[in-house]
Amino acid sequence: MSPFTKWLPSQQECGSDLIVQLAGGSIRGLEKARKAFERGITHLGLEIGAQSRGEDLMNIPSVRLRISNAPISSMGHGCDVLAYLGPRLPEGNPFGLQDRSVLLSESCRDEDSMSVGFPDGVIRYHVPFSELNRACGSLRGKGLIAVGLLTKLLEIPKEIMRPWVRPHSGDSYFDAGFHFASEHLHKKDVYGIPFPDTRSTRLLLNVDQSLLLGLGLENCRCDEACVERFLQEPGEDWMMSHARAAWQVVSPVRHPDDPSTASRLQGPHRHVTGVIGIPDPTILAAKTSNAQGVILVPADVLDVFRLTSLARFLRKDTIQIAIDAGLFNCSQTVPSERFAECIRETFHANRNVLLQESLLTQGLLAQREGEMPADVGFVAWGSTQGAVREAIGLCQKFGMNVAALYPKVLWPFPAAELEAFAATVKQLVVVEPNRMGNLTRLIQGATPLHPLQIFPEVGRQLNLMDIFLKEGFPDIQHEPKKNNMIRKENRSQWNP
Repeated sequence: MSPFTKWLPSQQECGSDLIVQLAGGSIRGLEKARKAFERGITHLGLEIGAQSRGEDLMNIPSVRLRISNAPISSMGHGCDVLAYLGPRLPEGNPFGLQDRSVLLSESCRDEDSMSVGFPDGVIRYHVPFSELNRACGSLRGKGLIAVGLLTKLLEIPKEIMRPWVRPHSGDSYFDAGFHFASEHLHKKDVYGIPFPDTRSTRLLLNVDQSLLLGLGLENCRCDEACVERFLQEPGEDWMMSHARAAWQVVSPVRHPDDPSTASRLQGPHRHVTGVIGIPDPTILAAKTSNAQGVILVPADVLDVFRLTSLARFLRKDTIQIAIDAGLFNCSQTVPSERFAECIRETFHANRNVLLQESLLTQGLLAQREGEMPADVGFVAWGSTQGAVREAIGLCQKFGMNVAALYPKVLWPFPAAELEAFAATVKQLVVVEPNRMGNLTRLIQGATPLHPLQIFPEVGRQLNLMDIFLKEGFPDIQHEPKKNNMIRKENRSQWNP
């Protein structure tokens, strides 16, 4: 991606971003670090997407943050800065370090044999995380030490970041990291986070909050005054008061077929249920037997709130909002104006039956992107569409004629929309959220279509390069407009 740097010109055409990862510590410690760091960055006025993973392919807990000065749709690709908190780096390159990426780790070069699989051009800083942690008196402070280190190395003013660290229990760890970086780390890289020229008001929302607020809005009676209060008072205050009210009417429920990782929240009138923790939403569609049931799959954190608050107008017996794996433990900055629009949309629909029908018809139609007809047409549900959106933009810059279809409804299956879209493209490609291929099987079972597939790498979530670094379509005749940046040896074939 295009990194933030202090001295190198940012590439405004593509947006400028920085991908930071923390890994190797305890899940609890990483969560504390993530919350402090993302809130400080949000306060700077930057866009941020963050996601915690209990474990990845190598059973290593990790936190991933993408920071940008432009709107972002996905968690991005690769890694610019990695703070590894464990005693020894894993073999291979599970975090996607690239040439000129920055690595903060306890291991020295001669202790880990440069960790087989890491690029030679990685810029390394040795940090005694364990020693600093012991000096502060706890076993779970490495994440906040890393936040202090990153604050100094990325040239973020200390007074902006430190207030978001929990007072007394966390400030000593943050200070230890910041002071160590100030005294012992000679800056060897050019990474730095800029101050935006304009600071629009943003909310930092996670999926749990969006789902709870969307369900609780059904019982909110303050109508237009609610929107005005949200715009006038700090957004966090509005969220806290409405979350407390929502917990009075929203109920946790269990379904006998759900895996142990799944959880459900049900709205006050029991028609709308949010489902979190299902590895693949297509599993819900395969088990749905009620012809009146509807399954909606949101694309991002704001979409969770919007679909949840509007779903009750569908007048169906059961409506499930299925949160896919790409949104698990995810938080995102949301412009306050867009959040207010969603609130206003719901309250207006409360009073106008015709508006309800219009909103639902427009809001649940599959969205198309790109030119028609197109050489290649991608189909993606849920959070996968964020990576597809960014890949579409990149493909278009290289002169490729591509398009995409993003349905909101997973069930009843939108067969007619898919067939109409397929008729406008030469090749139909399903972008699968995992390697199970369930989405393609649903399409093949409901339509005569036989699409090709794109899968993420084993054990990883899909990113835009999984889509962009593909070739093999004889129908694509367009050449890149200039300076093809893709090395031929790094390309892979489409998965048949």
